[in-house]
Amino acid sequence: MSAPTVSVRSPLVAVILSLLATGLGQIYCGHIVRGLVLFLGSLLFTPAILMAALLPPSTAVLVGLGLALLGVLGIYIFAIVDALL
Repeated sequence: MSAPTVSVRSPLVAVILSLLATGLGQIYCGHIVRGLVLFLGSLLFTPAILMAALLPPSTAVLVGLGLALLGVLGIYIFAIVDALL
């Protein structure tokens, strides 16, 4: 009988992968669903930002773009910290 092998994952590699693409560190750590949700969630901001950029300039558009930017940064930072832990 052989003992089950345990794969030890490096937190540093997980952080580096999360820096390359949101959710990739979670997939590396074995949290595939969480990684895919983060990756697909971060992709949703691109069309929203492009649509807002095509609208006529206004304060509401500027506020919306700022909130979208904060959302993208929040998901990105969450993915990095989550991959580290």
